[in-house]
Amino acid sequence: MVDMAAIAGLVTSLRAATDISKAMLGLRDAAMIQTKVIELQGIILSAQQSALSAQSDQFTALERIRELEKQLTDLEAWDTEKERYELKEVYPGAFARVLKPTAHAGEPPHWLCTACYKRGQKAILQDHGRSPEKIETIYQCPECKNSIRVHWGQNPDGFSVTTKATPGEVCPSCGDATYRVVNSAASATFGGLGSRTYKYACDRCGFEDLQMVTPGSRK
Repeated sequence: MVDMAAIAGLVTSLRAATDISKAMLGLRDAAMIQTKVIELQGIILSAQQSALSAQSDQFTALERIRELEKQLTDLEAWDTEKERYELKEVYPGAFARVLKPTAHAGEPPHWLCTACYKRGQKAILQDHGRSPEKIETIYQCPECKNSIRVHWGQNPDGFSVTTKATPGEVCPSCGDATYRVVNSAASATFGGLGSRTYKYACDRCGFEDLQMVTPGSRK
């Protein structure tokens, strides 16, 4: 905010300088003239200081206005951008913000971090490698490090392996290769050792099974 006291001081100094200048016109005594000159110089210096203070305050105010205008523009842009995404469970227990079917604009499929989305930030989850059991892929946010786990063959574009299971993992009921993990959780008995229980299901015949996997048992 502009310092009104500085402006008032500037106006007062200018008025005082004018009055002294007028008074000096009728003086004939050199000593008195010298006194008035010194007084006038002091007033001019004070006026300059007030002017500089007011100018600095004005510059600060203009900078703040520009910052607020940028923040407003960014907020308006985010309000528009965030409407293109919807919350979706991309894998059992794993949630992300994904593009709505009608919002694709030629950009590659991707998932947004839900935590950063709530803070008004667009952060794309990145492939962070496989889980220790080699069954799931970890997707991590580069900003807040929040992560989700999905089936090893799944990505934002769907399934990179056409929903096929790991080689050799076929449905024990019908023999089809669409036998895959549909859910996982830490083992109720050996979870402290890193073991997880995986629920498998066949897309063809609907057969389901539970398997417990310990770290390092799968390559």
